[in-house]
Amino acid sequence: MIKSWIHKKEYDVTTITHEEKELAQKNPGFHEKLLSEIQEKIKNSEQLVIILKSPIADTEDSWCNHEIHYAVDRHNLPIIVAYLDTDYILDPMHFYEYWPLSLKCRILSNKASCIHIPFRKEPFKDAVAQFSKQNKPKGNSMGVYSEKAYEIFGIKTS
Repeated sequence: MIKSWIHKKEYDVTTITHEEKELAQKNPGFHEKLLSEIQEKIKNSEQLVIILKSPIADTEDSWCNHEIHYAVDRHNLPIIVAYLDTDYILDPMHFYEYWPLSLKCRILSNKASCIHIPFRKEPFKDAVAQFSKQNKPKGNSMGVYSEKAYEIFGIKTS
């Protein structure tokens, strides 16, 4: 879905694919090159987008944990946490088990500025356009859209 949005030039988004990350795990030379690319992209970004689809194991060595650490601790970027398995989010704690360890630590300690959204076009488009280094989501690490906002997006919450 996001690839089609990017292809249509609806967003100025740079991505690193899962396939590139898998290749980097097998090739130490490519690993360093990809790590450098990720850090450069994060440094030049206004926010970090994380798309989660199911509960995950708590591991410290994942690419996602590195990206979260670098984005939040080094560059103070807000995080758009998008979930595939839901149409709306009013309480992010319902998705606690989805969070990678690095995100979980930063949410629970309130070190990350996050907006939790369903991975749907309208909330995604709004979050990417609205949140940046200069305009962080309200609610600290537990930011969500209101029921009124979901209504505007055309999404029912009940």
